[in-house]
Amino acid sequence: MLSSPSAFAIYRMQRLALRWSMERETRNDQYAILAKVILALLPPLVFLGFGAVLIAIGVSSYRKTTITQTWPSTEGTVSATNIRRYNDEGTIRFAPEIDYEYQVAGQTYKSSEIRPEVFVSFSDEDEAKRFLRKYAVGSKPQVFYDPATPTKAVLEPRGAPVLHFVTLMGIISCTFALLVYYKSYRRLRRLLRAKH
Repeated sequence: MLSSPSAFAIYRMQRLALRWSMERETRNDQYAILAKVILALLPPLVFLGFGAVLIAIGVSSYRKTTITQTWPSTEGTVSATNIRRYNDEGTIRFAPEIDYEYQVAGQTYKSSEIRPEVFVSFSDEDEAKRFLRKYAVGSKPQVFYDPATPTKAVLEPRGAPVLHFVTLMGIISCTFALLVYYKSYRRLRRLLRAKH
């Protein structure tokens, strides 16, 4: 039993100090849990964003390649060809290069695009040479051009199935992100239950 006002005041101060200490520990626990939540959600969010970008690129690029199949065509003239040899992460590849001219509404344009959205290359130089045979200097291939922007043209309008691989990688990345998020969510729920 407390016998004096001063003793009662000391008791009250001790109680307040204990309460303040407990509240501080609770806040620290909350901050720690919040930090864990952020750290747990950051990696899947990165994968989710990366996957969404890949899907957007894959779908958009494939649409662009298929649109070229509806472009009108005109006769062009091949002015120069070349085979460029380059190193692709330790693998030697050979890229055919074709410069050509074409006319639209009396205006002359120049281009070197072969296929839309796809870089043409081969692992064997002979394959690249065989590819260029149909585009010999002076030959007159059909050139397919964008009617809205005649400066854009290709020699071989076609869809590029390889772009489906980009879309697929995006889907895989998003799926992985969702799986990681789900596992992190369950782990955090168990953690929160343990704290309470």
